[in-house]
Amino acid sequence: MASDPPLLEALLVVSCFVFRHCSGVDTVTATRPIKDGSTGDVVVSKDGKFTLGFFGHRGYRYVGIWYNYEISHPGRERSRNRSTVCWVANRDDPLRDFSGVMKISEDGNLVVLDGRRRVLWSTNVSLTVLKANSTSATLQDSGDLVLSAERGDDIESGRYVTRVILWARYDHPMQSGRQGIGLKAQDFLFKRWKSTLVILFIIVGLPLLVFCVYSWRRRKIKRKEIESCRELLSSSIELEENGKCPELPLFDLSTLMTATNNFSLESKLGEGGFGSVYKGTLSNGQEIAVKRLSGRSRQGGEEFKNEVMVIAKLQHRNLVKILGYCSHREEKMLIYEYMRNKSLDSFIFDSSRRVLLDWRRRFNIIMGIARGVLYLHEDSRLMIIHRDLKASNILLDNQMNPKISDFGMARIFCANQTQANTNRIVGTYGYMSPEYAMDGLFSVKSDVFSFGILMLEIVSGRRNSHCYQDAESSTSVNLSSQAWELWKGGRGLELLDSSIVGPCPADEIQRCIQVGLLCVQEDASERPTMSSVVFMLSNETSMPSPQQPPAFSIRKAASKADCSTWEKGTYSVNDVTMSEVEAR
Repeated sequence: MASDPPLLEALLVVSCFVFRHCSGVDTVTATRPIKDGSTGDVVVSKDGKFTLGFFGHRGYRYVGIWYNYEISHPGRERSRNRSTVCWVANRDDPLRDFSGVMKISEDGNLVVLDGRRRVLWSTNVSLTVLKANSTSATLQDSGDLVLSAERGDDIESGRYVTRVILWARYDHPMQSGRQGIGLKAQDFLFKRWKSTLVILFIIVGLPLLVFCVYSWRRRKIKRKEIESCRELLSSSIELEENGKCPELPLFDLSTLMTATNNFSLESKLGEGGFGSVYKGTLSNGQEIAVKRLSGRSRQGGEEFKNEVMVIAKLQHRNLVKILGYCSHREEKMLIYEYMRNKSLDSFIFDSSRRVLLDWRRRFNIIMGIARGVLYLHEDSRLMIIHRDLKASNILLDNQMNPKISDFGMARIFCANQTQANTNRIVGTYGYMSPEYAMDGLFSVKSDVFSFGILMLEIVSGRRNSHCYQDAESSTSVNLSSQAWELWKGGRGLELLDSSIVGPCPADEIQRCIQVGLLCVQEDASERPTMSSVVFMLSNETSMPSPQQPPAFSIRKAASKADCSTWEKGTYSVNDVTMSEVEAR
């Protein structure tokens, strides 16, 4: 019966309990039981307000006490008889037929029996010292049911007799461990009380209910958005439990070993924080780049999974294309299209190769990177924060078109997510935004900061992470500070790499420097979005001016031991990515 609504707590108001009362019978004795099915076989309190007997509910039969009252309606001559259930004896063990009986048992207890004389309910009082045949149960005017017994001398003239209360259903529940709720008549008699309760529910309960439903729906919608994002990841780009990714071709280890000449030193293109990169040639003549992650690096395994998750579904001309992967025991490898011109840093920071990048090529590289980052932030099916934009992660194809690579540090945001934080800082010094480096907060504006630094490096051919001695003063500054000083003094063109040959449109160069300074503002809210960056770089329109020096401005006394002159532009920097990857 656990599925039925509680009969007592709900205080069900029923209109079907109209019985023919037996006047003056308020006691159950050993010779006067209550039998179900017998017309008028009930016990009624002396004032006639409370009745003890059998009643039905949802096809079951119960023994209980109910209160009888009348309801009168204006304009009607006759009033309506109503009954409210106050207490139920066998609520946990109802009868299924009309064979029930409530009686005084042989041991003096008040019991409810079924047709097979099985005890469904009992007062369960020990009567070893009393006369069992002297007990009776009386329904009082207060609605309490009291089991009592006579005790005294033998039946003689002048005997002393008293009644002892053995069990009672009083006005508080769970009396003596027995279930029951004692309800006085005044607790539910009057229409005014019921009207007050209804009004109170409308005033207090209904708004609270509406608020709870609203909050629940908000949480449900929020969970649905998060689950949709997770389903998108798990169904489209996440690795399966067996280590396979259905979206990417799986390469055999033997195929890659043959393509790279067993990963020989001659095939090695470079080495990073998570492993080495090798050049390979497949049997069909296609050239590939194989990123072999270090088996000793836990972070390498995290980077492998993260990069496959992020880049498998992305398609853009300015993002490196992943061709497949290999997962064989401890070996984890990613296969990319081969970029013959390698990375951007091998050009702009190399004194012999930087001359190959005239201004037109540099500007095209800047625009290509900007469009690629814009795609990650706004135009792809997922909002992706790269978190490690730098010159060494920009690859150049045969036509010197830029390709953003290395998504091992990237984070995926859901549609309504704007910011996240981490206790593990990853990235490269010199490219990290201040809020990320200092507080672990990152957003799309973190990538904007990195892009601004990268753009100033492309324009100047110098690294931001190194300090340079100003030829006109005795102080040393980093690249972003030098750009600020020159731009503020109206000498922004002096930042341009002196090795550039060919036409150099001054307005375009000035626009790149100004946008770069806007991107590296210390306050993230002052930085433009990538869509604004692309618009400002593509159009000759008025732009806002940076109002403060860039973040991480460095100005100190020059020292020949750690700084080089601005004119020479030499540098010595450890530009290694911090490789402590946080869990995603």
